[in-house]
Amino acid sequence: MRTGTVNIHGKEYMICFSTRVIVRIEEKYGDYTKGLESILSGGKASDVFWLLAEMIEAGSRYARMEGMADAGTLLQCPERQLPQGRTQDGN
Repeated sequence: MRTGTVNIHGKEYMICFSTRVIVRIEEKYGDYTKGLESILSGGKASDVFWLLAEMIEAGSRYARMEGMADAGTLLQCPERQLPQGRTQDGN
């Protein structure tokens, strides 16, 4: 397992490349090696952002488990919350 940090919009998130992330890649792509190659060389930003979100989720889980400061996950980020009364489709 490897850990590090990434700064997104001025907020430091712990990232972790763990067995859990490997399993998530296998679940999505069927094969870990081919999945990781596809993510890193496929040219799709959505795949890279998916992997980053998975690594931030794993980092948050690790930080909580070890009693470390936890910035949370991208899904918990206030910037992702929609204004009151708005929906994902913009209405």
